[in-house]
Amino acid sequence: MAILRRVAEAAGPDGRVLLAEINLPEMGTGLAAADTALRVAATVPVPARTVEAVKDLAGRAGLTPAWQGPVGPVRSVVEFSPAVAGDRVPEVAGA
Repeated sequence: MAILRRVAEAAGPDGRVLLAEINLPEMGTGLAAADTALRVAATVPVPARTVEAVKDLAGRAGLTPAWQGPVGPVRSVVEFSPAVAGDRVPEVAGA
């Protein structure tokens, strides 16, 4: 959350922030699949977010959706702009 807030600040009032969420498909079974699953779990704590979850997270960081690309089973892309005072989503305790 702190990083996303800093990105929103760095974008400035006329800036844009592009968030791309990638969900890796299931790799099957076996040692290679287990290795991939372990690496993803160790390096990406929450690899699967819905577009609505991404929008909520960005809103709490002071960003508002400006454009959304097509949503597929593997990838989503949403463009945000800094929120105006009335657009901000209230801070959630513990976020």
